Amino acid sequence: MPDNAADVHLRFTAGTLELRGVDVQDSELFPPSCVWDPRSACYRGPASAYSEVVRGLVRQGVRYEDAARAYGTLDSGLQVRRTPRPFQTEALDAWRDGQHRG
Repeated sequence: MPDNAADVHLRFTAGTLELRGVDVQDSELFPPSCVWDPRSACYRGPASAYSEVVRGLVRQGVRYEDAARAYGTLDSGLQVRRTPRPFQTEALDAWRDGQHRG
């Protein structure tokens, strides 16, 4: 298990989340969706696992460098205001109830 500052390095690469700075035996640090990739010698998971990975590292007290968060933010906000259809409202409510997943 990593023991130095920022031993785990997160970054997005080709649509996946790369988790570097750990060895194959450190699997307990990451959710099951992140698997060891012997080709690149790092753990790799779907981009959608990002928040779960970060929350897990924080919960375990593991320090990490987050290059995956280097995305830009949009300043303009929502440009078009429309009233959602009933099925869209229902889907949004279900998404919120599911902790913004699904």
